[in-house]
Amino acid sequence: GRTLMRNHGTVVRANGDVASQWCTGHQGVLASGQAGGAGYCTSISDNGDMIYLSYMLGEEGEPATWTVMGGTGAFEGATGSGTSTITSRRGDGQAWTSRSKGSITTM
Repeated sequence: GRTLMRNHGTVVRANGDVASQWCTGHQGVLASGQAGGAGYCTSISDNGDMIYLSYMLGEEGEPATWTVMGGTGAFEGATGSGTSTITSRRGDGQAWTSRSKGSITTM
């Protein structure tokens, strides 16, 4: 079966800027035993500029992939993509830290 998920995170960008990120998606395990999932995120900067992303979860131990779908303010017309890898996870699986690699191009 599939599980609907909604999560919130704090994003610290390479330049030190901080954003609040909200994601909605689904995850689950198929009858074949393969895990997967996908969804969308909105990252909101302190000044209110937003960037919209889609993501696909990787198989266990593999990074998730993400794609920029646009944004507002400084992120209007933004493009880009990358990967995110979990670097630590709380024992109950309800919280984690991840590191993203990729690029975002703004106009």
